Amino acid sequence: ISSIVLIFTNADAKASVSLEGCTVDTDMPYADDVLVGKCMPLMLAQGAVNSIKIENAEAVVIRKLFIFGIPFEDATTPPGYYNNGSKYVECSKGTFSKGGKVLACTPCLKNQYQDSTGRALCSNCETGYYSDSGEVAGAVQCTICDSVHDSEACEDLEIILSDVCNEMVEENEVYGNYSYNWPLASENRTIRLPCQYNLDNEAQKTCFKTEENGLQYAATDFSTCKTRVSEMIDDIDQKDVNEENQVEISEEIKEIAESDSGVMNSDNVQKTSNIIDKLVDLSSDSLDEEVKMNILKTVNSVHHGTTKEEISEGETAKKMRESVKKFSNKISGEDDYIKESTVSVAIKKSRPYSSKCEFTVSGSNTDLRDTTMSDGVREKASDDFVFSASVPNSGEGRDVTAVLYDSAKFYPDNSSVEDVGDEMRQLFLPGGPKKKELKKVVSMVTEISYANNEGTVKFEGDEKIDMKYSVKEEVPAVHYKQAYTTSYSCVFYDIETGDWVSGEGSGCVTVTATDSQGKTTISCQCDHMTSFAVLMSFSSDYDPIEDYISQILLSISLGCLLCTLVAYLPAKDLLKTRTVRLNLLLVTSLILAIITFFCMELVVTDATKNGRIARDTDTASLPCVIVAFLMNYFWLCQMAWMVTEAIVMYRALVSCVVNSHIHRYMLKFNLACWGIPLIFPIIGIAWGKTKFANPRTCFLQAPYGFITFYGPVVACVIFNIFIFCRIAWSISRNQSMGTKVAVSDMERRKKQFKFAVTVMSLLGVAWVAGFFLIFFQNNMIWMRYIFILLNSTQGISIFVLYVALNDNLKKVWLKLLGMTDPDKPSHSSVPYSRSKGTTLSTVAPQSQLVPEDEKN
Repeated sequence: ISSIVLIFTNADAKASVSLEGCTVDTDMPYADDVLVGKCMPLMLAQGAVNSIKIENAEAVVIRKLFIFGIPFEDATTPPGYYNNGSKYVECSKGTFSKGGKVLACTPCLKNQYQDSTGRALCSNCETGYYSDSGEVAGAVQCTICDSVHDSEACEDLEIILSDVCNEMVEENEVYGNYSYNWPLASENRTIRLPCQYNLDNEAQKTCFKTEENGLQYAATDFSTCKTRVSEMIDDIDQKDVNEENQVEISEEIKEIAESDSGVMNSDNVQKTSNIIDKLVDLSSDSLDEEVKMNILKTVNSVHHGTTKEEISEGETAKKMRESVKKFSNKISGEDDYIKESTVSVAIKKSRPYSSKCEFTVSGSNTDLRDTTMSDGVREKASDDFVFSASVPNSGEGRDVTAVLYDSAKFYPDNSSVEDVGDEMRQLFLPGGPKKKELKKVVSMVTEISYANNEGTVKFEGDEKIDMKYSVKEEVPAVHYKQAYTTSYSCVFYDIETGDWVSGEGSGCVTVTATDSQGKTTISCQCDHMTSFAVLMSFSSDYDPIEDYISQILLSISLGCLLCTLVAYLPAKDLLKTRTVRLNLLLVTSLILAIITFFCMELVVTDATKNGRIARDTDTASLPCVIVAFLMNYFWLCQMAWMVTEAIVMYRALVSCVVNSHIHRYMLKFNLACWGIPLIFPIIGIAWGKTKFANPRTCFLQAPYGFITFYGPVVACVIFNIFIFCRIAWSISRNQSMGTKVAVSDMERRKKQFKFAVTVMSLLGVAWVAGFFLIFFQNNMIWMRYIFILLNSTQGISIFVLYVALNDNLKKVWLKLLGMTDPDKPSHSSVPYSRSKGTTLSTVAPQSQLVPEDEKN
C-alpha cells in the first residue's frame, strides 16, 4: 500500500498509533474531538507499508480507515530517486529527479552539473565554465572556457559575463510542490524544465530585454504542464462510479472544487462536468440527498472560483450548463429548492387546476443561500424581492425547473463587459477605443424549462412566460466629462452564436418599473423558454477630441492673457486710465481661474488614469476641496470685475452730468472685487466642509454650488444685462434727440460699450452652458462643444479686443520699436474714461485722454 489515512477520536491516541515503515502525523485537528492521522511512507526510501499496528487498542476509536492501494511500479517516488518497479533507486551523479512518477532520472542540462547522488536538482556552472549534457547522464563537474576552446557551450560567454537574466528560484504550488530553478540566460534564450506532474512536458521561461530594467525573465509558461488539481481530478475521472462509491466520489470532487476551483483550467472543469454526469446518470429516478448537495456545492465552487477565461475556453461553459440542466431534472420533491451562494435550483410542481405555474424567490440578491422560494407572483416588488416567474401550464402536468445563477459566468459572450467603469475610463484615455455603447448583465441568469424537456419551448398565441428581475444597478466611476445614458433590455442566450440577443429578435417585451425608493424592477414577457437575463446598456458620445480641443484652446487663451498683461507694460499713460486698469485686473482674475482649472483637470484626470475615481457620495479629498474653493473664488472675482466695469461705464455714459470722480477708487475696487467673492467659498466650506466639493469633478456639490457660486454669478449676469440695456438705451436716445456730441467721442463710447458687452456675453453664456452640464448631467454633445468653445476662447477674445484692435497701444509699440513718427497724431479705437466734469457735449483733445482723477 502506498498511503494510509486514519480518522480517529481520541487525543490520547496520538502516541498509541504506529505504522510499520512510517510515523503517523496527527498534528492537525479534523474537528473538536477528531484527529487525522496520515502516513505517506513513499516519501521514504524504505518501500511500502506492510502492516498497521495499534499498540493501545482501547484508546483508539477508528472512525474511518482509508487505504489507497496501487501497484508499486506506479507509486510516486521521493525527490532524488526513481522507481525501478520493485524499489526506489538513488539518482546517480550527473542526474536528478524532482520526484513523482519517475521511472528514470533526468540528465543535468547544458551548463549544469551534479557531483552527488540522490539529488532533486542540478547546480549551474559558474560564470566562465561550461558543461555538456548527455543522453543518460549529465556533467559531474564543469570545465573552464579558455581562449582556444571552440565548444558551442562557450559561445555566449561574452554575453553571459556582461548582460544576463539572473538565476532565480520560483516556488509554484499549482504546477508542482517543488521549486523551479531557472539558470543564467542570455537575451532571447528560452529555458525549459520538466513539469512536475507530467515529466514528458516542460515549463519554459524566456529571457527578454526591457527598456526600464534591462534583461529579465518573462512569466513562466506552464501551458503544457499539469496542475496538482489536474492530477487529482484525472484520478477521480478514471474511476468507475457505482452505487457503493457514488457518495465518496461526489465528496471527493466537491472537496477539490471547494479548495482549488481558483486554479482549475478549462480541462479540469470539463472533467468535473464528466464526473457530475456519471453521478447523475447512475440514478434512474432521483439522486441521493448527500450526492445531490455535493454536486450543487461542486457547481457552485466552479461557478464562483474558476476564472471567466477558463470557463469561456472552447465548449467548457456549454458542457457545464448541460450537466447542471441534467442534474436539475434528477431533483424530485414537492416544490423543492436547493441553493448555494451563487447557484440555486428551483423545482415547481405543476397544479392541474391552474393555468400558470408561479413562484417567487426572495431574500438576498448577493448570496443565494439567504433566499427562499414561495408560491405565486408578488404584484408589488418588495425590498427582499429577487426573482419571480409565471410559466404557462404545459397541459401535460409537467414540473417546471429553474436554474438560477447570480452572474453570467457560464454564459460567455463577446458583447457584454465585466467592468463598465474600466471600459469607459479606457474610452477617456488618448488612443482609447471608440466604442460608444457598453453592455453588462445586471441581473441573475435564469434557465427555465419543463422538467426533462429537450430543446427550446415556443409558446403559441398570446401565451408568454412572465419573469420579473431585481437588477443590480451599475453606476460606473468615470470622468465627469463622460456623460452617458442607460437603458435596460430583456435578453436570451443564443447557444449557437454564444451571444445575448435583445430587441425584436429576443422574443421578449421589456417593462421597467421604479418604486418610490428608487429600486428598479424589470419585467420580461417572452414567447419561449430558454436562458434569460437583463442587460444594462451604457451609451456615451464622448470623444477624446473634446479634451484635446479644450486643452489646446485653454493653453492659447492663457498665453493670450499673459501677452495682454505684457503688452500694456510699456504703455505708462494708458496704465493710468481707469478702464485699462479695470480690464487688466479682470485679465488677472481670469488667468488665475484658468490655472486653477488646469489644476482641477490634473487632479481628476490623474485619478481617471489610475482608476481611483470617486463617486458623488464619497468624501472629497483635500486637493479636491482646495481646487473647488479656488475655482469658486477666482471665477467670482472675474464676475466682480465685470460688474465694476459696468458700474464705471454707467456713471460715465449715462449719469453724464454727475461728477464721475471716485476718491481712491482703485483701493475701493480692489477691496470689493477681491474681498467680497472670498466670502462665498468661506461660507461654503463652513457649511459643507468636505461635502463642499464634488469628489468626482473637484468642483462644487449641487446644494453648495447653487448658493456660493451660481447664485452670485446669475445675479451678476442679470445686473450687467440691466446696466448694459440702460446704457444702450441712453446712447440711442442721445442719437435720436440730436445731442451734439463729437463724432470721435461718440464712436469711442460705442466701441467701449460693444467691447464690454462682448466680454460679458462670452463669460455669461459660457457659465450658463456649464451650469446645465455640471448640475443636470446634460448629454447633448452640442451643449458640450458650446461650453468648450466659449470657456476656452475667452483669453483669445480679450486679447483681440483690448490689444489687437487698440490703436493707442499699437502706437506705443510702434514708437517703442522705432517704426513710427512720434509727432504724428493718432486716434484711439479703444476708449477711455472721461476727465473730471466732462459731459457728452464736450470733446477732449488727444492731450486730455488721461484725466487728472485717473492719474492719482
